[in-house]
Amino acid sequence: MKRATVTRLATKIRLNLEWAGCYSWTEYLIGPFGNGITAPRVEDVLREIVLHGLNKRGLQVHFEDRTKIDPSTNGIPGLGLVKNFRKIWDVDTPVDEVHDKFNMTESELRVHLLAELKNFSEQYVTELAELGKRVDELQERARKKDIELDITKILPDSEMPIKEHASTTELQHQCEEAREKLRSIKDLEIFLPFVHGALDFGSVKDPTGIASRILCFPRRGSSEDQIRSFMRKLNLPENEFVIFDTHGFRDVIHETSEDIRNEIAVQNALWDQAHKLELKLRKLLPFNRRLFSTSISMEHTGEIQLTDRSERPIPKFGRDFRLYVHYECPMGVLRRQRNRIKKSGWDIDRYQWRPGYRQIRKFIRLSLDDTIDSAKGKLTLEIAPFRLKPQNS
Repeated sequence: MKRATVTRLATKIRLNLEWAGCYSWTEYLIGPFGNGITAPRVEDVLREIVLHGLNKRGLQVHFEDRTKIDPSTNGIPGLGLVKNFRKIWDVDTPVDEVHDKFNMTESELRVHLLAELKNFSEQYVTELAELGKRVDELQERARKKDIELDITKILPDSEMPIKEHASTTELQHQCEEAREKLRSIKDLEIFLPFVHGALDFGSVKDPTGIASRILCFPRRGSSEDQIRSFMRKLNLPENEFVIFDTHGFRDVIHETSEDIRNEIAVQNALWDQAHKLELKLRKLLPFNRRLFSTSISMEHTGEIQLTDRSERPIPKFGRDFRLYVHYECPMGVLRRQRNRIKKSGWDIDRYQWRPGYRQIRKFIRLSLDDTIDSAKGKLTLEIAPFRLKPQNS
């Protein structure tokens, strides 16, 4: 926020930098949509300068107009069971008083925590019952395929006791445990459709087939570690599968050899290392982020033969790779710099696919042995006549 360009602009348009501090300097200069218009939303500003850090204390803060709160249930539409909320700000409340709204006496805190636990318990019982119905249906589908699948193993404990005479510290701990149980149900609600989808395939006739299909599905809302954790509890052989995962390509491979699985993991790590370097270098490119893209192409030095010969081999990467830079160059820039751009080795597209722009492309050779400084040096030479962004940008 101390950049001179930002300060001058803020002075010109009478922008309060304390309130607008949640925005980056690029948004002040060009606007979030590149049109030079920046309109800070009150909710965004409050989250940044008033509520910063409160989420680390386990607090959830939502901004809703009072007319959206259902007076019959004290609930907020779209947020589930939000019955036990407290108003901490409205347009008549000075910003510097907002923090005080979170303070409660011991007795107020006890009432609040007990109400929270009651709401958690009601929600837990309802959601667990619904989850149980889905589990019964899935187990019946598995039995019809002669597959033994005890999904009840991954159901959480059905009890959520409330110790009403506990201390406020203990009640807070109970609330955290209750939240974890509710999160476990949400995780299961994400995972069970994977099992359902796997059982839909006629070719799936055993646990190995289920495991393969589950790992092939796109991960939505859940990590691979979480999915594999559930699979282990269901005795599905997730450990026999490795995922070969590179940019734009994801292959689930059934490989029983631990040595070969480890080799594939090394290939993933090499690509990931190159991708991280790519992301660092992208930030240095001087082009409008909406007008350029990058990708990487790893050098292949051989193949990894898999135990199952029906599977195609996995490419073995070396430490060299190429960074591909694709830029939609404005025609005005291209007309002024055409000779220098061609001399620097850029490939200029013959056709103008987008009015006012012409595509230019270049491959830049890099290595995983490059330090960030040596990679920047190569990039500086290769993107001429363009220049890297200044270090303090």
